Amino acid sequence: MVDWTGSNAAAWAQAILSGLAILYSGRLAYQQSRSAKREKIDTYVALLYEADEAAECAVEILRDAASEGVEVVAPPMDFAGLEQSFRDVPFNEVPDHRLVRILRSAAFSCFQLTLRYDKIVDGTTRVRIFHLELAETEAGNIRSLRLEAEAISNSYMSLPERALFYAWRMKTSALGAFKPHKVDPPKNPEG
Repeated sequence: MVDWTGSNAAAWAQAILSGLAILYSGRLAYQQSRSAKREKIDTYVALLYEADEAAECAVEILRDAASEGVEVVAPPMDFAGLEQSFRDVPFNEVPDHRLVRILRSAAFSCFQLTLRYDKIVDGTTRVRIFHLELAETEAGNIRSLRLEAEAISNSYMSLPERALFYAWRMKTSALGAFKPHKVDPPKNPEG
C-alpha cells in the first residue's frame, strides 16, 4: 500500500504535476508544429486558388469565342508564370508528401493552359471547340487539385477549429438549399 500522507504526499503531488507539465508542453509543441505546417500548406492553397480563378476566367473567354467562332483578343493569364511558381517549390520542404503530386500536376495543367489559352489570345488564332474542351479539362483538374489541397490543410486544424469549420460549412450549405431560385418561364416558340 502506498503511503499518501506526510512527505510522501508532497512528493507524489510534485511527480504528478511534473508529469502533467511534460504532457502539456509536448501537446503545445505538437499543436505549434501542426499550425506551422498548416500555414505553409495554406500558401500553396492560395497559389492553387489563383490558378483556379485564372483557369475559370480563361475558360469563360474561350467559351464566348468558341460559340461565336472568332479570334480572341484578350490579355494573357500568365499561366507560364504560374507553372514556374509551382515548379519552383522545393519539394523537400513541402510539409505534407501528398502536396508534391498536387503541385506537380498543377504545374502540368498550367503548362497546358499556356498552350490552350495564352498562346491563342493574340487575335491570330480562331478558337475551336477543342481549345475550349482541353482548357475546360485542365481547369477542372486545377479545381480538383485545389479542393484536395484544401482538404489536406483542413486535416491540420485542431479539433475545435475543425468542428467549427464543419459546422459553418453545414450551415452555409443548408442555408443555400433554402434560398429561392429564380425560374424563368418557358419561352413561347411561336411568337
